[in-house]
Amino acid sequence: MRRFWQRLLAFVAIFALGGAIRASVAVAEPGPVPLTPAAGDHSVMWWRDGFPAHLPNASWQRCIQTGRYGFVLDTAAMRVPHVGPVSASSYVSLGRGDNAAIMALPAADLGLFIEADGTIYRCSAGAAWDRTFGPRLIESGRWVQRADVNGLVFTSSDGRQLAADARFETIAWPDRLALALAVRPPLAPIAAGDGSFGRLGGGFGLDGTNHLEV
Repeated sequence: MRRFWQRLLAFVAIFALGGAIRASVAVAEPGPVPLTPAAGDHSVMWWRDGFPAHLPNASWQRCIQTGRYGFVLDTAAMRVPHVGPVSASSYVSLGRGDNAAIMALPAADLGLFIEADGTIYRCSAGAAWDRTFGPRLIESGRWVQRADVNGLVFTSSDGRQLAADARFETIAWPDRLALALAVRPPLAPIAAGDGSFGRLGGGFGLDGTNHLEV
């Protein structure tokens, strides 16, 4: 019985000591947390002079502006003629504004390089728009502007072009900008007839010059 009471008193002492330690820790008062949207939490995307596919004299310059920065991508030449911070503006005023603020920003050097077999290739152009290739809209809203350019052309210093399927994507949030380059080898052409291809090697290719009777 004495051993029981000794253990009980030791447990009570430890519990009391733990409570004293916890009581001595100062707890910071919770402060106010800023709610979204903040003043600069918005973004818009547009073509500099209107959509060039319907306006022959318009340039292929895609503009993105948020409450904090502006970014312009020339989707034909794959260059950045304007990028940098801008003065804060409201979402409504930004949507009603003109190109003055973003066109005043300095240029930046956009270098997209691929090294293949010891040769360095640099992106020199984007594909022309034709509803499948060229500049494409992926997602556009107040919080994010997402778009890409596919069919990129990569050229070496001696004029050789790289055979590759490449696309360049931009994802713009109000306070940050992400750039992504995706490259893969081009798809091999399909041979006509019963040439072995496919996972099991038993495919039959149709290239428009042959037919299959069933």
